[in-house]
Amino acid sequence: MFGLSIGKILLILVAVVVLLFGSRIVRQLNRSSGDWRSRDAGQSHGGPTDSGDPPDSGSAADLIQCRACGAFAAGNCGKPGCPLA
Repeated sequence: MFGLSIGKILLILVAVVVLLFGSRIVRQLNRSSGDWRSRDAGQSHGGPTDSGDPPDSGSAADLIQCRACGAFAAGNCGKPGCPLA
C-alpha cells in the first residue's frame, strides 16, 4: 500500500539534491554580496539597533488622535479649533 518504488526513491533523491544545491547557491550569494550592515553603516532605518539603543530621534513620532476631527497628528492637526494645539 505505502511501498517505496524506484520512482519514489528517485524523486526523493532528486529533491534532496535540489535542496542541497539550492542552499549552497544561497550561501554563496550571501557571502559574495558582502555584509549588508557595513554598506548601510551610519544610516538609521527606524528599527532596533545592535546596541539596544532606541533609534535616532526624529525617525518616528507618537501620534495622537484629535478629539474634534479624528485625524492623527504629532501635534496640531492643522484645523481651526484643534484641541491639540
